Amino acid sequence: MKSQSSPRRASTFELTFIFLFFAFFAAIVLLSPRASAQDERLRDLERIAAARAATTVEQEQIPSKSIVRGRALYDDTGRPVRRAPILLLPATGRNEGGGSSGMTNARGEFQVRNVRAGSYFVMVNAPGVITPVSFVDLRELSAGPDGMNLAEVRKHFEEVTVDGMNTVDIEVRAKRGGAISGRVSYADGNPAISVNISVMRKKDNRAALFISNISAAALYGLRTDDRGVFRVSGLPPGEYLISASETVIHGNSENNREVMDLGMFGLGGGDPLAVTYYQGATSQKEATAIRVEAGSEASDINLTLVERPTFRLRGVVRAKRGGIPLVGARINFSRKDAEETTMMSHMREMDTARTDEQGRFTLIEIPDGTYTITVEPPYSSGEEMMGDYGGNMNMNGNVVRPDVAIVTNNNSPNMSQQPRERRPRYVRKQQEVTVAGGDVTSIVVELSQGGSISGTVVFENGKPLSRVIGITVQAEQTGEEQSPDGGNSGYVSPGDDQFTIESLPAGNFYLGARVASHGGQGEQSGSLYYAKAISLNNTDLTRDSVALREGGAVTGVRIVLAADAATLNGRIVASGEEKRVLSNKLVLIVPADANKRRRRSSHTYESTDAKGAFTAQLPPGEYLIILLPEGAARSGLLLSDEAINKEPAGATRVTLNSNERKNLEITAPGEN
Repeated sequence: MKSQSSPRRASTFELTFIFLFFAFFAAIVLLSPRASAQDERLRDLERIAAARAATTVEQEQIPSKSIVRGRALYDDTGRPVRRAPILLLPATGRNEGGGSSGMTNARGEFQVRNVRAGSYFVMVNAPGVITPVSFVDLRELSAGPDGMNLAEVRKHFEEVTVDGMNTVDIEVRAKRGGAISGRVSYADGNPAISVNISVMRKKDNRAALFISNISAAALYGLRTDDRGVFRVSGLPPGEYLISASETVIHGNSENNREVMDLGMFGLGGGDPLAVTYYQGATSQKEATAIRVEAGSEASDINLTLVERPTFRLRGVVRAKRGGIPLVGARINFSRKDAEETTMMSHMREMDTARTDEQGRFTLIEIPDGTYTITVEPPYSSGEEMMGDYGGNMNMNGNVVRPDVAIVTNNNSPNMSQQPRERRPRYVRKQQEVTVAGGDVTSIVVELSQGGSISGTVVFENGKPLSRVIGITVQAEQTGEEQSPDGGNSGYVSPGDDQFTIESLPAGNFYLGARVASHGGQGEQSGSLYYAKAISLNNTDLTRDSVALREGGAVTGVRIVLAADAATLNGRIVASGEEKRVLSNKLVLIVPADANKRRRRSSHTYESTDAKGAFTAQLPPGEYLIILLPEGAARSGLLLSDEAINKEPAGATRVTLNSNERKNLEITAPGEN
């Protein structure tokens, strides 16, 4: 089966219904505003694979029967924190499962049962209380939980460690944070009602995106009341930027209805194109910071919304070959100097407008500035998918082909599959446009016809696939993974071995495979399957790229998976005589072969725990272990030609054999 899909967009009511479920995991992993769309889709498909797994053998699981109990008290008064949620957040920053929540009673007492073995931060999720999540810069999560620096969290919150079977008694001191309050009005003095209020924390001379706790206001943005008044609390000591913005609909896409509906629930974020900061600034660079201390309140922080003249953008989308207008192309745009201000800033990445029967589109209420217009082609593979999770399953739980139509008949409730007409595939395109005091009405965007890469995925031992396999595509020239929104990311579902990746531009590409972490029926949960070989005829695609011409097709790629991964247990220590362990150290592990280093999918990131330790499962081979500097993020650090062709200074070289478990102590240079 060939399976590709676009990222699934939940309906407004689904978003509302799953909010509380989503919120908890958001604090740990999923709130990355720049999280990879491919990773998000792979997680969706992993859930399908997990649902199909019949059972998991109990003795193979990590013990999950510990109990964490105790009492939560306000630190300043000693009074109990009544009827408040208690959450156990994994101290590694990852979502590691297990029992994780409870509720205090009238005396502040709580009990959390079925806790999985591990270390946790205990979070009291009460209004006005400082929480561990408020110290996490959400931009650090853009590369996943391993990019998260938890050193600041450990300075303010103690960890509790359980072995999966014991009972631990603790007392939790809930510390009150600072607060900021004020009023938002229009230029005529009338209150600005239900406008979005955003709070950004100043960190390392920049504005950091964060959440103060797990609530609707913290996750999606606080709104002013009927008097234009707002108040945000639970802020750790520090400097903050306050901004206000209205929700503006710029196009005709159906997704804009969801923006409006979210606004009805108070969840819609403001428009990042029309933000006003405290004291009248219109950019973060010019904004005045507000200092708050624990337990104090900065009041009368009043804002007057800045009015801006706005204009229209009109254009047409057509095929580069033949010039035919493209109907249903998805238009999105962003300002080049856009600043993320809320958790809902990602709404700007959703479709804003769609082209009509003549390929025309219109964007309205656009202020002066330079913008990047992104056009997603019509007829992408995602457009032809049907069913839940991007169309990968029908109501009977069966996998659905992307190139067939789903039909029913009066005699049977079961769905059947009939051939669907294949339509041309095009390549997404970005184009700049500048608005300067007037409408722009002559935008022409021409889309090139896309190419495709297809092949098979097999296990070296001949076993059928029992996990979801995601096929990644990385452009050789830029080092960036191709966006899955254009339909150019393939998936192979259990029971099948075929994949096709479409809507690719002309160029050279590296291929990779991402394997769902869930074990299939009868398999050990968490074991690593990896791409042992990727080939095209006699070309080794673990080292070399594959060339694709415009509109061309590359067939016959063969990916062989294996399960004999090695396990590396590392420990990072300082260079002094005491060999002090280094926690929260970000580690990058890459192949020693410079050609293989060019592929992002060969890069592994880990971070050390409180004991300076990390564990990585890796394919057999020779590797370089690189200790990244404080504040480093997982962002293409080895993709420059110089870095690829030259072994990084201070790297530790290690060789791993099949199924080997190796312990390694690494001394960090310059650390005492």
